[in-house]
Amino acid sequence: MRLTSDSANLAPEWSPDARFVYVARLRSRFGSAEIARIPAAGGGQPEVLLRRPNQLFEFQLTPDGQSVLWREDVGPNTRDILSAAFARPDSARGERATRFDERGIALSPDGGWYV
Repeated sequence: MRLTSDSANLAPEWSPDARFVYVARLRSRFGSAEIARIPAAGGGQPEVLLRRPNQLFEFQLTPDGQSVLWREDVGPNTRDILSAAFARPDSARGERATRFDERGIALSPDGGWYV
């Protein structure tokens, strides 16, 4: 079943309880992005949970579904890994912010570690 009708949704992730599908949504070709959730049963509009000024790449939800880690474009050939709680989306913090192009995110099953 199709959950969305636009082509701006990337990197779908199931919620831990399987009630929602989370997606990264590009708001402009090389600019802002957001993470939204859509009811897995269909019939609902995407609910935006996090807006960012830069392009997002992959992301992972924490096991409790309350927070998210993502990879964001922060400059020429530089991407960092950031995190935020959905309850406080403006409190994003850099988990891995270096001069290197960070790649990939894999959370441990308990959400306490990532690689």
